[in-house]
Amino acid sequence: MKKFSLILFLTLGFTMSSYAADSIKMSVTATGYPPFLFNQKQRQGQGLLVDVMRHIASRHGYIVKTVGLPQKRAEIQLKSGEIDAHPTAREWVRHPESYIFTDAIVPVEDALYSLKSMPVRFAAVEDLFGKTLSVHYAYLYPLLDQYFLSGDITTRAENSELMLLKATLFKLSDAAVINDRVAKWLIKRNPLLQDKFKVSEKKLGSVEYRIMFNKKWHDYVVLFNLELTKMKKNGELQKILARYE
Repeated sequence: MKKFSLILFLTLGFTMSSYAADSIKMSVTATGYPPFLFNQKQRQGQGLLVDVMRHIASRHGYIVKTVGLPQKRAEIQLKSGEIDAHPTAREWVRHPESYIFTDAIVPVEDALYSLKSMPVRFAAVEDLFGKTLSVHYAYLYPLLDQYFLSGDITTRAENSELMLLKATLFKLSDAAVINDRVAKWLIKRNPLLQDKFKVSEKKLGSVEYRIMFNKKWHDYVVLFNLELTKMKKNGELQKILARYE
């Protein structure tokens, strides 16, 4: 009996130690995209999506390690298996069929931010003709790109969401096309920007943030989706979202 107990103890101890040592290596954007993701200078390893990932991973004995990578490099390393996961929208990936995606975690919606003192009406795309919009360098805007190319709408490219708002604030553009959650997060933390902007009710685009995995993680993604569904029903997901408002 003692011998059996010892063997059982050693076996369970080995299994639990091996399981606890498992980790998921997840890339986050090198530039950061607060509050969804933070880079090293901001506070790498944190962010709304990282919190969701860690919450679910911990329930299955995994720890999450983060590394900052540009989107394209993240896709390459994910496909090769150098990393395990990357938060993104399916629409932002060049070959989504090469990976496996979780269910949607949180919507990513673009809105039009203009000054309250000089509001830009936006009920239809034609309302923006002749306007100058601040847009993020290298981003795609499916609803507007053809009008940017035709010259119906002029653009001013910036390298950060903060600069999109500042360009509009200082009247270098008529309005900014910016993710609504990101804009609200920035405005709340920058007194210079507070109570200055009118937000369009009509959105300029919407996708869903998910976690993209290497296909070898298929079974784990099934578990992830089950946990995510529970979090949506019991309010745990909303608690995480509320921390980043």
